[in-house]
Amino acid sequence: MFWTDWGLYPKIERATLSGNQRTSIVTTNLYHPNGLDLDKGNRRIFWVDAGLDRVESIDYNGGNRKLLFQLSGLHPFGITFVPPFLFFTDWHSSREVYKLDAMTGEVFRSYNINGGRPMGIVAYDGFRQPSASSPCSINNGGCSHFCVPKTSGQECKCPTGLAVKQNGRTCEEKVKNFFLYTDADDKSTNIISLDVNYLVSKTLFKHLGDHRPIALDYDPVEDRVYWTDVRQGRIMSAFRNASSAKTIYYCNVLNPDGLAIDHVGRNVYWTDTGTDRIELGRLDGTKRKVLFKDGLDEPRAIVLDGRNGMMYWTDWGANPKIEKAGMDGSGRQSIVTGNLAWPNGLTIDQATKRLYWADAKLDKIETTDLNGGNRQLLLSSADQIHPFGLALYENVLYWTDWNKKSILRYNLTSATHETVIPDLQKPMDIHFYDPSLSFSGPHACSQNNGFCTDFCLLKPGGYRCACPPGMLLKPDGRSCDDDVFDKANSKKFMIFPEADTRGIYSVAISLSESPCKPLQIKTNISSPVAVDYDPFDGKIYWTDVALKIVARAFPNGSSVEVVAYNNVQGPEGLAVDYIQRNVYWTDPGTHKIEVARLDGSSRRGLITSAIESPSAIILNIAERKMFWSDQGLHPKIAKIEQANMDGSARAVLVNSGLVGVNSLAIDYSGKLLYWCDAILDRIERIDFQGNNRIVILDLSSGTWHPFGLALSDDVLYWSDLEKKNINKYNMTSSLSEVLVHGMGSPKELHVHDDGKIFSGSTGCSHLNGGCSHLCLPNPSGHQCFCPEGILLKPGDPLTCQGVTRCAILSVPSNGSLNPCSNLPGNTCQFSCDKGYILSGSSTRTCRNDGTWTGTQTQCNAATCPALPTPANGIQTGCSGKTAEKHNTVCQFSCKAGFTAIGSPTRKCQENATWSGQDFVCSGISCDPLVPRTNVVISPSSCLSSSSQGQTCRFSCRIPGYILDGASSRVCDNNGKWTGSNDTRCRDNMPPSFNNTCPNNMVFYTAGCSSRALVKWNEPISYDNSGHVSVSYPAVGPSTQLHVGLYQVTYSAKDDSGNSANCSFTVQVTNVKCPAIKAPSHGTVAPSPCQLSTGVHYKRECYFICSAGYQPQGTGNVSCLENGSWSADTTKIICKGSELVT
Repeated sequence: MFWTDWGLYPKIERATLSGNQRTSIVTTNLYHPNGLDLDKGNRRIFWVDAGLDRVESIDYNGGNRKLLFQLSGLHPFGITFVPPFLFFTDWHSSREVYKLDAMTGEVFRSYNINGGRPMGIVAYDGFRQPSASSPCSINNGGCSHFCVPKTSGQECKCPTGLAVKQNGRTCEEKVKNFFLYTDADDKSTNIISLDVNYLVSKTLFKHLGDHRPIALDYDPVEDRVYWTDVRQGRIMSAFRNASSAKTIYYCNVLNPDGLAIDHVGRNVYWTDTGTDRIELGRLDGTKRKVLFKDGLDEPRAIVLDGRNGMMYWTDWGANPKIEKAGMDGSGRQSIVTGNLAWPNGLTIDQATKRLYWADAKLDKIETTDLNGGNRQLLLSSADQIHPFGLALYENVLYWTDWNKKSILRYNLTSATHETVIPDLQKPMDIHFYDPSLSFSGPHACSQNNGFCTDFCLLKPGGYRCACPPGMLLKPDGRSCDDDVFDKANSKKFMIFPEADTRGIYSVAISLSESPCKPLQIKTNISSPVAVDYDPFDGKIYWTDVALKIVARAFPNGSSVEVVAYNNVQGPEGLAVDYIQRNVYWTDPGTHKIEVARLDGSSRRGLITSAIESPSAIILNIAERKMFWSDQGLHPKIAKIEQANMDGSARAVLVNSGLVGVNSLAIDYSGKLLYWCDAILDRIERIDFQGNNRIVILDLSSGTWHPFGLALSDDVLYWSDLEKKNINKYNMTSSLSEVLVHGMGSPKELHVHDDGKIFSGSTGCSHLNGGCSHLCLPNPSGHQCFCPEGILLKPGDPLTCQGVTRCAILSVPSNGSLNPCSNLPGNTCQFSCDKGYILSGSSTRTCRNDGTWTGTQTQCNAATCPALPTPANGIQTGCSGKTAEKHNTVCQFSCKAGFTAIGSPTRKCQENATWSGQDFVCSGISCDPLVPRTNVVISPSSCLSSSSQGQTCRFSCRIPGYILDGASSRVCDNNGKWTGSNDTRCRDNMPPSFNNTCPNNMVFYTAGCSSRALVKWNEPISYDNSGHVSVSYPAVGPSTQLHVGLYQVTYSAKDDSGNSANCSFTVQVTNVKCPAIKAPSHGTVAPSPCQLSTGVHYKRECYFICSAGYQPQGTGNVSCLENGSWSADTTKIICKGSELVT
């Protein structure tokens, strides 16, 4: 393949199709080499140069360069070769396509193609794509991805960043070693593979919308990337394949500039320059904890040293510094404090135990040891760098650079640096991952989270369990007191909708440092405005102006229901009447205030006239009053009104000095109404009579924009759309503080306080006030209302038309009827007094036609069936023949020789059944005997059941065992066995060696040796129990022993402690035979046979006679084990020959 390169040094290059053997062909007299084509037959290259206005050619090796055509004013771009012609496109002339002679450059023709800027040009002809065989044409050459033909054979290649496996054909499924980095201006997170021999950046995922990714880290356990977004104020996460993106932490997150993951402990740490805190949380977003909030000014980079339980971070601030502490927050100390400005990037070299950082203001990269000592300057502003993020890999520092808009690297060995990834926009944090270098343990928190219920945090030399805010660690040092937290959180909390994240959040306002958390409501919610809470069902209610609905659900996201959606235009305010079980809402789109049952039934307009743009609404259930704001239309005349909760007694409370009242709050004890004007940026109050108006907070002079309002005791809470906060103002101390930071668009607020719930009753509390549909209270009672379009029946103020009530049910004699309504669909339940039995229907439901289901209910006196006298038994207190009345008691006993089974006393109960169990008299017998091991019981019937007087005898099954305990037991008159169940068979026979024990033995040394080889057959032990253990002597057979006497003992022992020994002696002795006297005319050989001290056992001696003499008798003798010679040596002589010359 061939290509052109403009660049700083223009050139034309070539390489194989697999990217190998790259070489430059043309490097001079080039400016803007554009189009390129090949003459494959003659192995030449044609190209056009838009800067030099030329058409040229050269051979494949860079020789025989030839200028074919040049014309000033041209701007050639594309070129194609169709033998023997060249065609090229041009931007500047009026003739946009030229045809040349490929050999001479002569212009044959030019073409006009209607102006414009013609770009690439290509010709098709069969010669350009001839049919040919290729090793890649069959089954893709066996390659899993790319097959690239070579001069001989083929080569398998992989997508960018993926390595080829050892088989040379298959690509790895994913990148294993890599760099990750963020580009804030490009809104991207990118990956650089370290599995291949080149460094190329690929976009991992783009952050669509108004996002600005800064810090990042990687969790290898779930293959997820975590990053911070300073524009949105979020900690976020997604799988490496860009799926399952989610927000992990959002509340109270402003400018999270640093991030680090403890992937073994499953925690994430981050710094926040907006809140000036360092926090940590679980990777799943379930728990969160502030680690440091004091002594921080602008915390930035953070890095963890999991091996040593340490964490390090940088702090810009007025006094820049680098600090360290245990990962549990213990042992905090500053380690670098001088010559710093904006210390940003931070990384650790585990091998050398050194800390590296980049200073983005001083344009330096420096290093110290992990205690801040041995400081060294590596790169400075003289190197024209402006570093931000920093990472270390294989003794090379990589950093992101804002000046060069690149990623550069510095070799710590050669002290050289170079650009590796150019042409970026705003590269920020950089992080590398290599599984071989990643810390995976041993980690104190890796197993069962260190047995901590919440946080397991490392520290030098160990770990510590910790709890989220508001929870205390129990004395066991591992468990957090969730009960205290949950109780406080459920008794007093605030909920508020957040339109940007399309969610509803909760925060426990009674606990300090309690973070807000998102409720798990994910469906039917898009742009929520108002919220309320039903303390009896525990459900959340909200209005949504985007979906145009009123909805409800449990906080865990279950049972999501749409309460109202038809003819809903722009629902804003919301109020739940948890006593009457109704919900009220305002809709400026329909110019109404509506009310319905909590499930959305019986819906109707309540305030429909003289109302223009209703917004906020709030209820005073104790006084049966409601208040609402009306922002008006044109001309804009805003007002606050009040009425009874049934819509009666409507009156204007405030009609001046208002523009855009979005929220209302009530001080019930002080009888004061508060409101928030989002246009005037004021919070005011007035009493219920419309007097004593006071401005509580005038926020118009600042950059505030209040929206929602809530009151708890003497504390006001208000949401701010400008600063994106939930604020807290103490009206007693006049102290203000931010309760929740970093929200996008917080709307209405609602505070629930168990202690402030109205627990009284109203006219609607009992059976819905008798109303068939809606019951709405007022100070003097209540009114019944019908669904929209339906009227009450004439003369019946309780029942709507179309409803047929059932007849009133009577209470049965000796019984009761639970309070119930006679409206269709309602069920009534009956019960009887004690001693009476219900007959007929226990429940009856009113049908739509006005009739009851079931049959008439009666309560009849309870009687129990007669209890007969048991066989072989006696009965008293009842007849045993007729039914018995309630509370009658029957008593039973058995005759002699029989035993009782069941209840001896039984009582006739109120439900007409007898208490206890049936009574039976059974013949006396004893339970089966269960023999112990090796014990035999006779007769065999004793093993099943034995009657009174039966004698059972015991014996032992195995010879050598004797009875230990009773030899017999008798079944007595009480059905109990005499004696104790302790009879067992005890082994009384010791083990035996059964004549295998060797006798005493003697061994003799041979020759001059002081040792002899001793051997014997080891004895074999036996025992009647079948199990015996043997202790062996220190001296065993087939061994060399020195001269001496040895005692050998084998010991055998059974499980009962019986033992036996096998003992014998082994003697090793040195035997000598008497010295041999040589015969006359002879000698004795060998020389040891000539010793005067005697001759050793087994020595064989020979008699040798002088010439002319012959031995008479045995010619040789042996020394025997008894110390004698095998023949009499004194009788061996040398006798002369008879023929002597």
